[in-house]
Amino acid sequence: MDIQTLSDEIITTPDGTVSVKRIKTFCDVPILVEDKDKQQKADRVFFDGKWFECKSSRLSENTPLRHYTSTFVEVLDYEPESE
Repeated sequence: MDIQTLSDEIITTPDGTVSVKRIKTFCDVPILVEDKDKQQKADRVFFDGKWFECKSSRLSENTPLRHYTSTFVEVLDYEPESE
């Protein structure tokens, strides 16, 4: 999977202002987005010490490489499981 950083987005949460990272990926396998009707959770990827959740994914067939292009946004409410 090829991962590229896109931008930081500033959002305002109840706790204050937070900078959220966005990334784009290119890969050969389908990436899932959340689908509430199918009770399907979105795929996540761990990058640069943070979890990112897939927000969009599409098959790009306009080049001989034929790959999936997906966008991810940083997960803000992730809490590591305690051991």
